[in-house]
Amino acid sequence: MSLNTSLIEVAVFNRCEVVGGGAMVDPRLYLLDDDVTSGFSVSRSRTTVGARCMRRERYVTARWSEEFKVGAEHDGTYINCSIVVPQFPVPVASHAAKLTVRCKQSDSM
Repeated sequence: MSLNTSLIEVAVFNRCEVVGGGAMVDPRLYLLDDDVTSGFSVSRSRTTVGARCMRRERYVTARWSEEFKVGAEHDGTYINCSIVVPQFPVPVASHAAKLTVRCKQSDSM
C-alpha cells in the first residue's frame, strides 16, 4: 500500500465572507505564500437595513469555491483570507484557517 498524494478536495474550507459597511472590499486568499484568489469565484451584494431615517447599507463580499484542491503536503498549513480595501495599500484584516488533509490509502503496487 502507498499513500495517494494526488490532489484531493478539502470540503472544510470553501468560503471567505466579509460583511461590513462602506466601500466594497476585496477578500484575497493565500495558501502559504501563493495567492490562490483566482481559483475562487466572487459574489457581492448590498442591502439596505434599518428603519426609515436610520437606514444603513450592508455590504457582503464572498470568495468561494467547491473545487478548491490541495495535496497531502498542505496538511497542517494555513490558508489566509486577507481583507483589502481599495484605498489602503495593505490588508486591513486577515484570518487564517488551518487545513487538515485526509488522504486515501491506495494499492499502487
